[in-house]
Amino acid sequence: MRWSERKTQIRTMYGEAITVALLWGALAVLVLAARAQAQKDPLLLPTTHVTVPQKMFSPGEGAKVKGLIISRNGDDMIIRDETGYLDVVTLTADTKISSPSGIFKTEKKHRDVTSLLPGLIVEVKGSGGSNGNIVADKISFHSSALRIAQQIAAGDVVPNARIQANADSIDALKGRGADSLRALNNRIIDSIANITARARDSLGAINARFDDIDKYDERDSATVNFATDKAALTDEAKRTLDDFAARGMQNEGYLVEVRGYADATGRSSYNQDLSERRAQAVLDYLAHHANVPLRRMLNPTGFGELDPTASNDTREGRAMNRRTEVRLLINRGQR
Repeated sequence: MRWSERKTQIRTMYGEAITVALLWGALAVLVLAARAQAQKDPLLLPTTHVTVPQKMFSPGEGAKVKGLIISRNGDDMIIRDETGYLDVVTLTADTKISSPSGIFKTEKKHRDVTSLLPGLIVEVKGSGGSNGNIVADKISFHSSALRIAQQIAAGDVVPNARIQANADSIDALKGRGADSLRALNNRIIDSIANITARARDSLGAINARFDDIDKYDERDSATVNFATDKAALTDEAKRTLDDFAARGMQNEGYLVEVRGYADATGRSSYNQDLSERRAQAVLDYLAHHANVPLRRMLNPTGFGELDPTASNDTREGRAMNRRTEVRLLINRGQR
């Protein structure tokens, strides 16, 4: 091959390589922009209203479904299964909840009912109840699915453009020449053209509103405070929680949300852990002393130093921020 022809080939290959690099850079900018917009505007996706048929089960009929938890309503969960139907799953005190664990995923790790968050993909085994529902004997889910559901519950889900890594190495691309680079180039262009629509579709599937069944109203609330660097409940806090539980159990289909907080004294990481322990202390008291069924409580969450109710610059303000808030939620479908 003459030198002039070789120079032309090199120029073509490196020119396309530069084009590919520029396209990857443009893609990265697009993803970052989408994330920034999602954080700036939480209402990025329009609300979708669809009517989904409910699957009915005969009393005593063996049932097994897998799907996404759409909402919790007292002892009942609404699941959108793989066939597109809505299933009503009823929890009981005997319902066993677990996740695969161990190196080979052959063991079972016991899970708490508070892990059953909207957005969690679960597999349910049970039998038909008296109202076309499934009375759950066993519920299982993977730890990775729980992490995603927790991110959804915390509002951390943003459009996440995942690009399939190309199996070809740089050396292989060089060896195959311009045709391989051109093919990769075309695939990236296709990704840039469709990435936003795909991300919106994926989030839309999670956030779609099924006749408002996943919307809750706050019916009651209470706040308890803690001593500095403590997660133990005071006698006054226990009385507050007893009164809250007594009022709450007069409602049908209620759920209890627990949020723990800390003041801004000390390290943020330590305060995050402290807020989680405070939330857990309240949940434990409600379950074991105030007789609130554990299946009626959502996953307790610690928010660390976030959302202070008063200034952390004063002793009085810090005392107000060392708190746990409990909310009584009623599904609008109860009305």
